[in-house]
Amino acid sequence: MPLLVLLRVCVRRWYVVLLGLALTLGGTYVAYDQPGVYYSEVQLVLVAPTVTYYPNTIASQPFTLAPMASLLVSDWNGTHKPLLTSSSDTTLYGEGVRSGTQVRLPNQGSQFRPLFTAPYVDIQVVGASQDEVTAEATRVVDELRRMLQRRQDFAGVAPGLRITTLLSPADVSASHVTGSSSRAAGVTFLLGLVVTALMASGADRLLGRTGRRRRPAPVPSGWPAT
Repeated sequence: MPLLVLLRVCVRRWYVVLLGLALTLGGTYVAYDQPGVYYSEVQLVLVAPTVTYYPNTIASQPFTLAPMASLLVSDWNGTHKPLLTSSSDTTLYGEGVRSGTQVRLPNQGSQFRPLFTAPYVDIQVVGASQDEVTAEATRVVDELRRMLQRRQDFAGVAPGLRITTLLSPADVSASHVTGSSSRAAGVTFLLGLVVTALMASGADRLLGRTGRRRRPAPVPSGWPAT
């Protein structure tokens, strides 16, 4: 639709434009005034047992621990699988989540060809307060460690051959993060203008068709008037 025609439509349907602008300004204010969240991310690293031939199992890994990490993630999530992303650096708050917990395997591949080879579990928590986030992250770490021990107990693994864990970073902490308020407000405002223009155009077409249907048909010339 040419710009001049769109302007004429907006003038004709000014009441639709006013409604759209009011909603747009309200949405823009909400997007700009969003507070930040507290965020914590830790990795529960699985460490293979030390054996005679491989005294340093971190530098030289004779065991494949990614399958066990996958089992822990599967046990935790059940049927609620986390979102598969194309980067292992994707954050939970970056996905728009303001309160929640995510336990996942880092994707070393791509979104269409995933690859899970890292022997650790990525834990992310977001929430409204620092204490809440820290406590939840600690609870998740402790529960994953208990799940690992239960699996090894069930398999009858000898104490000297058991998988242990390390936490990276060693201490669970939470930091306050905020997005770009001006960017969010700008995008919301532009989307609101586009939706307002579409609403005005749609209303103009609908009301135009209704008016044409209600208009009486012209009487052919030569017919007697009734």
